[in-house]
Amino acid sequence: MVVPVYKSKYFDNDCKCTDEDKKMAVRQMIDRTSAFLGRLNCLVIGPGLGRYDLMPEPLTAIVKMAVDKCIPLVIDADGLHYFSQISAQIENNAEIVLTPNIIEFSRLWTSSGFDPEILIDKSTGKIQPLKGHCVELSKYFGNVTIILKSHEDVI
Repeated sequence: MVVPVYKSKYFDNDCKCTDEDKKMAVRQMIDRTSAFLGRLNCLVIGPGLGRYDLMPEPLTAIVKMAVDKCIPLVIDADGLHYFSQISAQIENNAEIVLTPNIIEFSRLWTSSGFDPEILIDKSTGKIQPLKGHCVELSKYFGNVTIILKSHEDVI
């Protein structure tokens, strides 16, 4: 089920909205999500989310609410874009699943302060994360589960 919880015009980075309008939009996103959160078995964050400067604030609140209610989370696509910014809210939670592809994994790896050169296969010159890299990034983010989508998936 996809539930629209925000009006993108207020989140658009080029929005000519007032700060008050933006605060209202953030509050509405949090409130709308909170209203149905207790009925969910799982919350997926990411596909179709978009990349907006305002997004980390409501996502942090929503992730915190889900974690507090022990609702498993799947974070994919644009949700991964924000993950490094919101990860402090989800330490030590194995009920969170990240599903990056190789490029998304590389961005998470680098934004977390790890050396991106470690991910490069010297024989091919291509990014090739290994299981050990997934384990290391998982520990960094508080033991979340990582499903690396590739020609051979790594969990």
